[in-house]
Amino acid sequence: MAELPVFQTKQFEFSAYIRDPRQFPAPADVEPRRMAIYRELFFNNVEGFLATTFPVLKSLMPEQQWLDLVQDYFCNNRSQSPYFTSIPEQFIEFLNAEGVSNANQPFIQELAHYEWIEMVLMLAEGEAPALTGIVDKTTLLSSVVNVSQLAYPLIYQYPVHQISPDYQPDACPETPSWLVVYRNTQDDVKFMAINAVTYALLDNIDNHPELTCREHLQQISDQLNHPQPEQVLEFGVSIIQGLLERNIIGITVQSA
Repeated sequence: MAELPVFQTKQFEFSAYIRDPRQFPAPADVEPRRMAIYRELFFNNVEGFLATTFPVLKSLMPEQQWLDLVQDYFCNNRSQSPYFTSIPEQFIEFLNAEGVSNANQPFIQELAHYEWIEMVLMLAEGEAPALTGIVDKTTLLSSVVNVSQLAYPLIYQYPVHQISPDYQPDACPETPSWLVVYRNTQDDVKFMAINAVTYALLDNIDNHPELTCREHLQQISDQLNHPQPEQVLEFGVSIIQGLLERNIIGITVQSA
């Protein structure tokens, strides 16, 4: 096998030290002070971006534990993207692949995903559907709705929206957490805690965009095998109105 050109050999020496100075020595012909500056610049940029994206996750760890975690990622991740905004997604993949967690913090992967979704929505292109006026019940039931491209219905085994330094569940609750993380017309990223029925409704809307609200609610009533479908209809109208007001769904009023 042919030897690498000298400049490539130097590049590999340089990058290996930048990634993991504990294992790889600095290039012999570069001043140690300069290499330390390069190393600090690279690492601090990555650590700072991760700290900004995952502030809650960072707050749950002692400083050195967080820095060690970032170092492990920095050392072992092989980025395939030139974009800095790809780093958080790759960090989540690293957490999942490495099974990073401990007995007291089994929720780390889900919390990281939740915080990453917030960043995705902040950077996403497009606009949330605006509700321009009050929609009465009759009009609503006969209209078609769609889930905003800036809304993510999600299911987590842990209540990630409640986790903080003061609340860290050490066991998986019996009931999952259903959430919608969304960006509204003011470009604010919000979340809404929902239940299994609302999640099923949003899923039905997303998968059957041709149906009217009445048809969606009838299908949900059938799925629940509810003995009083009219109650589902009344409750469903209230849910849909709340979703419209929050810009989680948009509406297309059907002409007479």
